[in-house]
Amino acid sequence: MKTKITMSLLLLILLSTSFSFFTALNLFAAAEGLDTKIGINSDPIIKLNVGGEILACRISTLTHFENTYFSSMFSGRWQIDSNSECDRDGNFFIDSNPKFFNFFLEAMRTGFHLSLNANDYGFTPLEFRLFIQEAKKYCLQPLFENQYKIYIFGGFTPDQYLSSGEVFDPARNAYSPLPPMSTPRSGATSGIIDDKIYVVGGASKKSQPLSSGEVFDPASNTWSPIRPMSTQRNNATSSILGGKLYIFGGHDNNNYVLSSGEAFDPASNTWSPLPPMSKSRTRATSSVVGGKIYVIGGLDGAHALSSGEVFDPTNNTWSPIPPMSTIRSEATASVVDGKIYLIGGHDGAHNVSSGEVFDPGKNTWSPLPPMNTWRSAAASSVVDGKIYLIGGYDGAHAVSSGEVFNPTSNSWSFIPKAMNLSRYYLTMVTLKSTFLTYE
Repeated sequence: MKTKITMSLLLLILLSTSFSFFTALNLFAAAEGLDTKIGINSDPIIKLNVGGEILACRISTLTHFENTYFSSMFSGRWQIDSNSECDRDGNFFIDSNPKFFNFFLEAMRTGFHLSLNANDYGFTPLEFRLFIQEAKKYCLQPLFENQYKIYIFGGFTPDQYLSSGEVFDPARNAYSPLPPMSTPRSGATSGIIDDKIYVVGGASKKSQPLSSGEVFDPASNTWSPIRPMSTQRNNATSSILGGKLYIFGGHDNNNYVLSSGEAFDPASNTWSPLPPMSKSRTRATSSVVGGKIYVIGGLDGAHALSSGEVFDPTNNTWSPIPPMSTIRSEATASVVDGKIYLIGGHDGAHNVSSGEVFDPGKNTWSPLPPMNTWRSAAASSVVDGKIYLIGGYDGAHAVSSGEVFNPTSNSWSFIPKAMNLSRYYLTMVTLKSTFLTYE
């Protein structure tokens, strides 16, 4: 009888007064003879009536993220009125499809992202549209609007080969840790196919290049192995074209510099050989423009190189391009508006801060303003037409800082926030967010 009375009391409070949620909860606890100090710092378990399905969860699960529907509701600032109802058993009524809400609740509990692929849920197209609309109600905003993040993996920091990674959000100027790879990798190469990040080769310790690779799925925050290459390759270079990862050069476990290449097809999980480059190259760069892959600079085993060549997959042939004005190994390359920006590196004697840009349409090189820091073995990626260049080696130390080059203003600026860890011989890619998140 007491339960019915106190449930009725709670319902009366919720429906007939303007008390806040926590005031009502405290009154209910007092009526039940419970701890009456329930408040913002406590973490009670509550029950939700979601379309007739009863779900139990802690308030901390619902309020973990700021500025959301539930964080406002259970903050103590939300005034409960007649529009906020409980069922007859005192369970908080949530006007939602339970099939949808279970996915929302799991995301709140785990922090995982919700995929934007309808096939992942078994929804019909109509159900999926309703799912997206309802996600917005709970501040699960779909990140469709050109929101990109930079994923950084591996590298080397003094006396340590790294398996760790971090993700940089340019919009928030913040780094967050990523789950580690299964293997430490310095000098690996990476690329994105179907929203998954493939990291291949590198070295796990001195003079031990790797043939293995692994793939990171940002939606599930997990790593999985892929079939190994036919050849061990450290400091190779790669590009993505036509849904395949093309990898060239590098050096093997005998420290032999390679001219060979191979292509990985994720659909069949197989590698296929490619025709060799005209020169052996390690620590080179590669970029895709107009359906062709440009491999530039690097080391041939004895000297740093200024030369470059272009691979045409349609006829499986290599052709030379004009050399850079400066010999460069361990440089970075990024493509903006069909032009290849080669930045930093080592000229055979020193780390350099200079850069130059190649225009394939004109077949010409032009100088760029120097960076603020000498950097070799850094990594670069493009977000919103700007080149983010992060990490590297300045000639004395591993670097955690980064800089941004704006081709429109032809100027450099520092990224205000540094990586959590200094690293060089890192690899990084830019991935457009294609999932739902609370951020």
